[in-house]
Amino acid sequence: MKLLARLTLALTLQFSTLAMMAQTAPVKGEVPLDNWGVIGDKAGKWTPAQAEGRVTFSGEGFGDKGKLPAAFFPKTELKQGQTLELSAKIFFTGVSGTGNFRFGLFLKRSKDHARGWLGYCAFAGLEKNFPNGGLYARMQGNDTTFDSVDESNPEAAPRLLSNAKGAIQNIRNGAYHLTMSLKRTGKEIECTARLVSEGEAAIPAVEYAAIDSQPATYAFDTLGFSTRQVLSVDVLEFSDVKLSLKGD
Repeated sequence: MKLLARLTLALTLQFSTLAMMAQTAPVKGEVPLDNWGVIGDKAGKWTPAQAEGRVTFSGEGFGDKGKLPAAFFPKTELKQGQTLELSAKIFFTGVSGTGNFRFGLFLKRSKDHARGWLGYCAFAGLEKNFPNGGLYARMQGNDTTFDSVDESNPEAAPRLLSNAKGAIQNIRNGAYHLTMSLKRTGKEIECTARLVSEGEAAIPAVEYAAIDSQPATYAFDTLGFSTRQVLSVDVLEFSDVKLSLKGD
């Protein structure tokens, strides 16, 4: 009986380990997303409505100042030659003023998910403090929000990987197509990011391409977005959101 109990315990531990591995290391293909919400919204005031593949953030006060919508996924580590690809359609409603919309792929590190993230953040939209936009990599010492560019603490300030390619367009009411990819080659990560209007002209609001030769992380588990206060978006809708892991 003791031998049987030991075998049962061993098998239970083995299956538990395999289950944990399945949650933290997705196989190639589509990576599932869940738990959409606004970082710091403990009361759930801006919990998004989800229906027919659409995730809609709105509600009283949503556009009053910058919000940090996010979605989480199983921790995914990039191996040699692998690429993590994000694509989504975004619809902005009630845009007031110019300013930044920021988006990226990250690894969250704090218990409240509010600070300390590592990863890559792309700036879209015109803002006088960032006339050339910016694709940023978070440093290991980051202890602020994922989109902060506070340079008072050099260890926490992000590294600028690239300015925008070409002119930057204002964010306006309407639909945009967002894409971002992270490809690992050796110790480097090649990062691309685009936000393109879906109007007749299909004009890129912003476009980036850069190589990070000293990544702070190869693992990611969060999509992060930011509607900065100066942008003021009353309704933010995501649809056709797909995250995929490709390569060997």
